[in-house]
Amino acid sequence: MGLPAAAAEVKHSKMFTEPVTAKDFFDRQYFLTTLIKRAKGLGDGYRQNVAIFGPEYIGKTSLILQFILQIRELSLNGLPVYLEVTNSIPFSHLVKRFLATVIFDFLKNKDSDPPEDLDKLINGSRTIIPRTIEAVDKCLALIDKNRHDDAYSSMLDVPCILSGEINMPVILILEEFHNFS
Repeated sequence: MGLPAAAAEVKHSKMFTEPVTAKDFFDRQYFLTTLIKRAKGLGDGYRQNVAIFGPEYIGKTSLILQFILQIRELSLNGLPVYLEVTNSIPFSHLVKRFLATVIFDFLKNKDSDPPEDLDKLINGSRTIIPRTIEAVDKCLALIDKNRHDDAYSSMLDVPCILSGEINMPVILILEEFHNFS
């Protein structure tokens, strides 16, 4: 038995496939408040990993994107770095996307219009965040040497180094984290 026409229309509407934010965001205030509280705690030295999980189309991405908007609107002391982890890309591409995202989101937070190319991001940031770029260079060298375990560890050090260099917590958001294997 098929769905009634109206139900089929709703089932395939954009509302169920695209994240919603700002005025369209609703009914998740408790979770958003909890995330904001955790972000504010970073400034006091608290650190906590948070996982958001649930069935598809329940609103996880909408919650994450609204959280990022709230960080900016409330001028919280934190740099949100958002990366959607896709499965089926080679490890070296994943590392380069991760590194590019960290640098891009840092520059975007400074109200600049950064390039998306990793080499241009690195070259344009070398004098602004030299320790971070040194760590990025190290990570890329490990990738070139096929030392993937070391590169993985080095990659995860980059947000910490950036945080220390800019004196601001980095709020690392990895969507679809389960693909990070």
